[in-house]
Amino acid sequence: MAEKRKDPDDGIAGVVDGSLYPDLLRDGGLAPAMRRLASRGRWDLGRIETDAGPARFVTATMSSDRGRIAILLGAEKRFFSIRISHLGHVWASGATDDLAAVTEVANAWRRGATLDELVHRFPFMRTNALALAFERGDPIPARWDELLGHPELVHVRPLLHAAHSDERLGALFPYVSHGALRLYRDVRDTSLGELRLVPLPSGGFRVEATWNGSTGEADTLPEAVGLARSFLS
Repeated sequence: MAEKRKDPDDGIAGVVDGSLYPDLLRDGGLAPAMRRLASRGRWDLGRIETDAGPARFVTATMSSDRGRIAILLGAEKRFFSIRISHLGHVWASGATDDLAAVTEVANAWRRGATLDELVHRFPFMRTNALALAFERGDPIPARWDELLGHPELVHVRPLLHAAHSDERLGALFPYVSHGALRLYRDVRDTSLGELRLVPLPSGGFRVEATWNGSTGEADTLPEAVGLARSFLS
């Protein structure tokens, strides 16, 4: 976000460096500048929301049927960062000094551009294997591959391998948090609950099923996997 000056009550001039963002000074902030560009290009941005207070000049978020689009400013030099997030994951992101290009990205995404189309049309945008798998409708294998190969998850790799090797647990969407393995029954509807396999400090595991409150403990990893599997029955 752009660096704030000493007196944000001065309006946008107290928030934005005018030498970097003369267009924002002219239009009264990021959101109004994007609306002007959208009107000129006949682009559909939907409703543009901003944060409260002085941040209203330098933030812009838009919704789409494939997630949230967020745009922020650079502080030390001119650039606009854009991030598209959906289902708790970043699907695409990038940065450029061209506000028109960022505005056009938002329009293209809202109009249904695929990730491949987006990164081809806008070279400053990047995506990832998991996002592409989500778009194809089969993110679970890609997520397991990501976690099993993650260098910072070596300490839980035996747990990951054991759960992944089980036919039923391996068919769930995995997430690691504080050393615990969480398996969503449906990543597109997390209200359906999850399985949790939690390593205990004393050894063994606690297994929980959040959708019905089932819980139990197991001394070994195979027993924990079996218990988790039984909760799916």
